[in-house]
Amino acid sequence: MNSMFSYIQNAVADSLSTEVFNKARTVEDFQIIDTVYGAGNPTVYDSVLHSPGQRRGMDGGLLDEENIVGTMVSNDTLSVTNETIANPYILLGNKVKDSKNIGQPLTPIVEYGGAENYDFGEGWWSVPRPFTENTIKQLEATGEHVFALQAGLKRNGISS
Repeated sequence: MNSMFSYIQNAVADSLSTEVFNKARTVEDFQIIDTVYGAGNPTVYDSVLHSPGQRRGMDGGLLDEENIVGTMVSNDTLSVTNETIANPYILLGNKVKDSKNIGQPLTPIVEYGGAENYDFGEGWWSVPRPFTENTIKQLEATGEHVFALQAGLKRNGISS
């Protein structure tokens, strides 16, 4: 009996860390594009391609797969976090300056609005763009994570 329980527990953990994580990351990508990037483009990003002040997107930014991390916090609990670090540089006019946000997580600044904690103060950065909250809402509304778990369990030889 213990070996069957252990098998099921391992199958759940594997399914969470594979199929469910991939689904959560896909939904978060959509929400970043829609909630964050779809909200507009501040003038600080109207700069030369690949300049230090430009949105990083899939190249070290919020959409970079390496920054969306899935961690098993127990055998049956997956935590998905966006661990993007704020850009160490800002572009003001045509001058590159060090950001006061060097080494700080970017997600809270974007998620909750970071006027008092961000280089640009009021305006654009004070507006919350809750991509994490919207990811959770979308998953709860659609059940996509449940279908992903079912697919993972089936891949592991467990079906209803």
